[in-house]
Amino acid sequence: MSTFVCGDLHGNFKALVELLSKASFDPAVDTLITLGDYIDGGAHIEVEELIEYLLTLPNWIGVIGNHDYWMLETIIAGWESIIDTEWLKYGGVYTLRSLGVAYDKEERIGSMVYKLCQLTYDEVLVVDADTLISKEEYDAFSL
Repeated sequence: MSTFVCGDLHGNFKALVELLSKASFDPAVDTLITLGDYIDGGAHIEVEELIEYLLTLPNWIGVIGNHDYWMLETIIAGWESIIDTEWLKYGGVYTLRSLGVAYDKEERIGSMVYKLCQLTYDEVLVVDADTLISKEEYDAFSL
């Protein structure tokens, strides 16, 4: 049994699968810890495939990154209101294109990202970039 840690995936599904294969990762017994930023890579990204893959891993632990947080901010405020235009500037547009949706009408994406970011505050807090949220803010996330 081994533990693998990977950060800043940015939608690079194929690269993650290739890397885990080369490292002889066995999802039945090995643990994968990902350190946020599942979205917002570039024109080549496969966000939905990446998220669906991670959610199938029985020993996967994921934490939220600043890019994921920006998307959650937008979901909470409503898709018609982009709270932080930095999100779109730093890859959000690619995430939305990867999912084949316009940001003003799709909430399914947010639900998938939210599933990735469910931390257990009582046990551990891992922060990516400048993302620091309180337990109250985290508890307020609901779709």
